[in-house]
Amino acid sequence: MPHWEVGKIGGNGPIKVLLIEDDTGFARMVQEMIAEIDGGPFTFERVENLEKGIDRVKKGRIDVVLLDLLLPDSEGIFTFFKIREVCTDIPVVVLSALEDDETAILAVREGAQDYLFKGIVNPAVLVRSIRHSIERKRNRDELRQTREELEELLGKKEAEIADLKKRLDAALKDKK
Repeated sequence: MPHWEVGKIGGNGPIKVLLIEDDTGFARMVQEMIAEIDGGPFTFERVENLEKGIDRVKKGRIDVVLLDLLLPDSEGIFTFFKIREVCTDIPVVVLSALEDDETAILAVREGAQDYLFKGIVNPAVLVRSIRHSIERKRNRDELRQTREELEELLGKKEAEIADLKKRLDAALKDKK
């Protein structure tokens, strides 16, 4: 795999990956996949259940969450809904054994950046998903900032137009 340049995906340091996964063997495999990436700027952390995952996200400094949907304390799409409540600005990639297209489509429709089936994931697919998730988040943040700047500019222009209209109305009254 080629060397990554963190700056190309909008980062300033290592990409902090949180895996919420109860299967120790699969978690180790994901960690090894991430470690295989030549020059990959990743740090990896794992928790075994949703409650610990939510607590860890609340502490901050996580760039992307990899989420299993079948955990000891939560199952199915509701697992995603619960993590989404605290991951408002953090991309979430569902990484699940649930090979259900309806669940996958629903998860993505509801805000998951990607839905990967555990049985077919490999280092290239996983890294591409993480990278694209972070890039989409960066693009979304830039769009939001641009929209806010445009709304502010529009507000100023509307105020200027209202002021000019008042002046014009006053000048027309003075002429009469």
